[in-house]
Amino acid sequence: MLGLYIKDWLVWVPTIESDSDFKFWAQGEISIVDDGLAPKVAAVPPAMHRRLGHLGKISLNIASQLVEKNGYMPSIFCSRHGGIQTTIKMLKELIWNDEISPTKFSLSVHNAISGIFTIANKDDLPTTAITAGPQDLINCFYEAYGQLKSGPAEQVLCMIYDEPIPEEYQQYCPLPAYPFAIGFVLSLSGFGGIKCSLSSVQPEEEVNVSDVMALEFAKNLILQNESIELSSASTQNKQSWKINLEYS
Repeated sequence: MLGLYIKDWLVWVPTIESDSDFKFWAQGEISIVDDGLAPKVAAVPPAMHRRLGHLGKISLNIASQLVEKNGYMPSIFCSRHGGIQTTIKMLKELIWNDEISPTKFSLSVHNAISGIFTIANKDDLPTTAITAGPQDLINCFYEAYGQLKSGPAEQVLCMIYDEPIPEEYQQYCPLPAYPFAIGFVLSLSGFGGIKCSLSSVQPEEEVNVSDVMALEFAKNLILQNESIELSSASTQNKQSWKINLEYS
């Protein structure tokens, strides 16, 4: 069993701002419609901010708020698709024999957002970029646990973020349905935090596959549920995890 404390956390989804609306969203009473707007990131200089795409702005907005409140710490940036919108646009430009901007290319790599975050904040602490497939939350938490157990840091920033893939590829992967960013400050102990115990369990024959794991987890945190089961399934295997939460 893996044990962590969630010392602080934030979530961003389109058009949802008030606590009451977040609760309605968590209860399934609000459907998200992406308005295409992204928050400004005050911690990123204007020159860098102009280079950021939509995904970069929403994820660094959350990361900056958590760092401002909790201080600098090692960070893990986790995304299933990364800057796939930028990547697909560049591939189309290659097909059309257009020149590819070096700036666009530099922002399409998987660690681009974490790199801009550390450069903008002059942060020389370790940062890790991972791609976790449908098990975004689980793999990110395991990575955080490993870093906290093996390193000197007392807390780690975990950022999980994604956006829909281009329309022509939606049939292969329709998730996520809208852009999102979730940030957690995790530690191995914590006064006033949420105790999180995670363990792998035997999946049922008919697995109720989770939507986006990180989003499902955030909804349960908002509703202060104490027991959660998250599942993923592929053509090769099925996996389920049980998460128990203790709120202070």
